[in-house]
Amino acid sequence: MKYYQPVDQPGDANASYSNGNLGAGIKGSIPDARAIEHPQREILAVIAAAGLTPDEETLTQLRDAIAIIAGNRLRAQGTNIASAATTNIGAADSDFITVTGTTTITSLGTGTKYDHVWVKFAGVLTLTHNATSLILPTGANIVTVAGDMAEFVRISAGNWQCVGYHRATGSPLGSSPTERKQLTANTTFYVTTTGNDSTGDGSVGAPWLTVQKAIDVLTSKYDGGGYNATINVGSGTFAGASITNPFIGGGIIVNGNGAANTTIGVIYASSICSIQVQNYKASNLSGPALQADQGGRIVVGAGMNFGACSGEHMLASNGGKIIRTAAYTISGNASYHLRAGSGSFITESAAILVTVSTAIVVTAFALSTGSSMLDTPATSFTGSAVTGSRHSVTSNAVINVNGAGTTFFPGSTAGSTATGGQYT
Repeated sequence: MKYYQPVDQPGDANASYSNGNLGAGIKGSIPDARAIEHPQREILAVIAAAGLTPDEETLTQLRDAIAIIAGNRLRAQGTNIASAATTNIGAADSDFITVTGTTTITSLGTGTKYDHVWVKFAGVLTLTHNATSLILPTGANIVTVAGDMAEFVRISAGNWQCVGYHRATGSPLGSSPTERKQLTANTTFYVTTTGNDSTGDGSVGAPWLTVQKAIDVLTSKYDGGGYNATINVGSGTFAGASITNPFIGGGIIVNGNGAANTTIGVIYASSICSIQVQNYKASNLSGPALQADQGGRIVVGAGMNFGACSGEHMLASNGGKIIRTAAYTISGNASYHLRAGSGSFITESAAILVTVSTAIVVTAFALSTGSSMLDTPATSFTGSAVTGSRHSVTSNAVINVNGAGTTFFPGSTAGSTATGGQYT
């Protein structure tokens, strides 16, 4: 706002106003009309900027407006700025901006329009710490995630300091970001005998070493988004794995390189988690090959071969569920081929042909106990001899063979029912 001197003193741009004295014959200063109008308009602009309505009865509106503006220092969010090596936040059109993109930032530029800027990050990028020009709270680089907020202060020309950083997740700055990735298509991850759980990322060029690592990464860092994650397990013998945390919004498939090439130990699913297995040999000399426990669910897909186990080939326990969907082979001994216990369920989704490729020994081929259900009416069997009881059903459990008779399951001795068990 310009200063307007008295009209009667045009030669002095900084002339002061003076009062007149009529009794002494002294004239007062003659004001320029702009000297009256412009300050009023300036004051009205401040009042309006604070969101107040001018009121002739209130004589504290300028004070109130200044307090409001000072208390609500941040302006409306400005135009987004794309990340770059030099991201010039001081030249933005607001002191509250969003930085987009994933380019690493090494400088916040030399802009001087704003000295104090709030920045929201729209994605994952790296802020590079510099002890002079980009000072970060931890003295180390920061990897952003979408929704993170940072507060920067310009301390000198081209030099900025981050005085506050707030993770979108609420986790401390020193911790690793926990952003979950969402699949946008069915995606394959890889496990091989030459993989590495520490340096691998599950890609074909950098596979993991174990199935457990693959499951852990998928359940902790990915959401399915309606798609499946397939763990392609290469040739060789691999330890088993457990899934106890759900893969949200999708399915996990453990897929071997064929039963003649890939052997995997026990696959255990619990806590309402689900997993599908296919195309490998399942063998475990210290327990079952598959176990669905505590509400877990296992889908048995195509190309499976059940080898030697000290426990069951397939065990559903404590409310677990196993669904057989395709033909498979049995090539090794087990305590039971199928066992359902404690309110569990083993069933089939289609007609299943089971081939016993070599003579095996079992305690019983099929066992259902503890109010469980073993539902196999569309299964058929072929191949070598099975030594052991055909079936056992006890404790109010059910085995359903759709009236196919007591010789339905393979075995060398008759099956049995007891304590409320039903064989139908």
